[in-house]
Amino acid sequence: MQLISRRQRHSLRRRAVVGERDVAVISMNTRQLVQHLPQQPHRPRHLTQHPIRVSRILKRASRVRQPTQPLIGLSTIRNRINKRRHPNSPLYAAADCLRGRCARTSPKSQTMLLALISELQRGDNMSWIEGASSGDPKQNGTGPGFTRFTPDEFDRLRRQHNIMVLVGNGFDIQALHDYSQPVDSRYEPFFHYLTMRNFDSDNAIFCHMNEELKWHRMYGGHSNWSDVEAAVAAALKKDPGQAREFFEDLQDIQAAFAQFLQIVAPSSLLDKIGADARDFKWGHTSLSEFLRDFSDEQRFKLLHFPARIDHYHLFNFLFVNFNYTTLLDNYIYLDQRQFDPLKHSTVDTNFLFKNDPRGFWRPGREPDLGYSGYVTSDVVHPHGVLSTPRSLLFGVDAEDDYKKTRTPADHLKKPYWSQAHALYRNHFTQADLFIIFGCSLGESDGWWWRNIVRSLRVTKRQTCSDAHRFSPGEVVEESAELIIYRRQDSDGHTVESVKEKFLEAASVPLEAGWRQEVLDRIHVIIYDDETPRTFLNTRRHGVPSHLPTQG
Repeated sequence: MQLISRRQRHSLRRRAVVGERDVAVISMNTRQLVQHLPQQPHRPRHLTQHPIRVSRILKRASRVRQPTQPLIGLSTIRNRINKRRHPNSPLYAAADCLRGRCARTSPKSQTMLLALISELQRGDNMSWIEGASSGDPKQNGTGPGFTRFTPDEFDRLRRQHNIMVLVGNGFDIQALHDYSQPVDSRYEPFFHYLTMRNFDSDNAIFCHMNEELKWHRMYGGHSNWSDVEAAVAAALKKDPGQAREFFEDLQDIQAAFAQFLQIVAPSSLLDKIGADARDFKWGHTSLSEFLRDFSDEQRFKLLHFPARIDHYHLFNFLFVNFNYTTLLDNYIYLDQRQFDPLKHSTVDTNFLFKNDPRGFWRPGREPDLGYSGYVTSDVVHPHGVLSTPRSLLFGVDAEDDYKKTRTPADHLKKPYWSQAHALYRNHFTQADLFIIFGCSLGESDGWWWRNIVRSLRVTKRQTCSDAHRFSPGEVVEESAELIIYRRQDSDGHTVESVKEKFLEAASVPLEAGWRQEVLDRIHVIIYDDETPRTFLNTRRHGVPSHLPTQG
């Protein structure tokens, strides 16, 4: 079958298999394709020679390129369908096309295509990559990333919203404070713990912390004297030739910190937080009503995300837990009292998302009852988890191209050991909303901040499905957004200062026009210990009025 021949291109264009948007790429099983498709040294023209990818077909203009992996992509602008794969699917219409209008196609090509269609119909090894975007071509959304759900998993699914939540030590400190723990997980108590243990005085990192403390006591201005990762960066900058020795010293620091955390966050604390999260429905409320934390109407209306919400949407949360404890995991888990995956007898929806919980769009009208849809939630620990003490990672940031060079300093870089480039890079281009909570926005996590900034620069084109209630088939442009929660302290944070702090930590060069675009897509919530808050709230006393109270 000559997919790119001039005669057949026009006839196939209007009969091709299509996705929910104007760009769809269907990933096939490599082994099954290669056994039929011998490699050719020249540019292939036939499907029987090599699979091709039609990356876009818009208004009778196509562009064909050979991919790095066997892919076959078919798209159209006029004939959109949903992602259900059933006997009446246009997958079979494509086969009918081959039998009819494309009669000159060889029997061998017809057999091959029918085999591919059968593979697609079963859904084996299939992934959907949606949206045309501008930005870094290296981050094209392919490969590992958010799980792409279909109506095979959720019957009435219309759209999926990927929400990436990055949580730092601020959450653990908050929980330890709210539960009256005598010591929290900051670096300063950890330093005193090392001192009480008569920790190795020859450890270069510990020595640097000691020196910083002396300077701070004498002259001030060294408020982060106890920051282990800042000590690593300073020591490496001062003597890069000692990277191997620093790595060994850092191993000892990490082992000691694991023992310290077992004292600070005992299993009894996990039990208490878990019980309260269950009784107060903290996890479910955090996922369904976090937009309530926008107390200012004007700032709320700057958000674009709430306007994209409709019934039968899936809210797919991924929590990137930078903490080593599992306090957040226990908090956000949707237990059997909070969540029923099949709560209704007639439909399989299991979640109500409130896109206007304060009624800013509906003043004086009935309260926001929520949009009926679906929810999934997962937690990852890129820097290790306390239950596996050897997995804990301390270190510095890494360059974007850290894989291209090999130096002893690589062993001090957190993205190097967490394999961030391979495991997490593609989540950014697939995310619709980012939330940062409890993070100091420091340079040691710059890899994550840079990838968020690049994703905020991307404009995604989406075609509404035929099932859309208001604008079926309409092509819209959307961009990801970022919400930063920032606890107020002596620095006197403002919305503008937090935005600038984030961009400074990301260190991504931005032209004036793009800089303003990115700033407009960042939204900041500043709170203190007295601020009623819905998202990741751990206050048992004085629970916000909209939350249930313990009976």
